[in-house]
Amino acid sequence: MHDVTRDGERLRRGHAFVTAGVAGGSFRPVVGRVFEGLDSAARAYRCLEGGAQAGRIVVSVTG
Repeated sequence: MHDVTRDGERLRRGHAFVTAGVAGGSFRPVVGRVFEGLDSAARAYRCLEGGAQAGRIVVSVTG
């Protein structure tokens, strides 16, 4: 990882690759579980600590 981040040209190419993938829709996050509200943050963290999740853990906060 540090080989890429310390090399400006490789970092630029990597950034362009990821940006194009996100913009084009070919890179999409996989959401494993959504927790609603800040009051669920502790439960979300325990889920993350468990290490059994498949996909991202999301805490959704509105308003």
